[in-house]
Amino acid sequence: MCISWLKAAYGIWNKIQPQSTPKKDFMISIICTGIFSIVFCRMLKGKADLLYIVGASVCFFIAFTAVSYAMLRGLRILSAKRGGA
Repeated sequence: MCISWLKAAYGIWNKIQPQSTPKKDFMISIICTGIFSIVFCRMLKGKADLLYIVGASVCFFIAFTAVSYAMLRGLRILSAKRGGA
């Protein structure tokens, strides 16, 4: 846990800083949220009917894509203010 904190605090990516763009952040959000939506769908399997599972998974996907994109862009802004980029 301590190592994770150090990596987060000091930045494991400080040596090579790829340029963050809105398009890259959106694609990362889509990919990560898609993976977790599949996991969410699998968790609901057998507990509800198919229509409910699909609707819940789509809502989950849309909501968390927006949240993850906003977080990535926010981190980019904070990184720029810190002088990282």
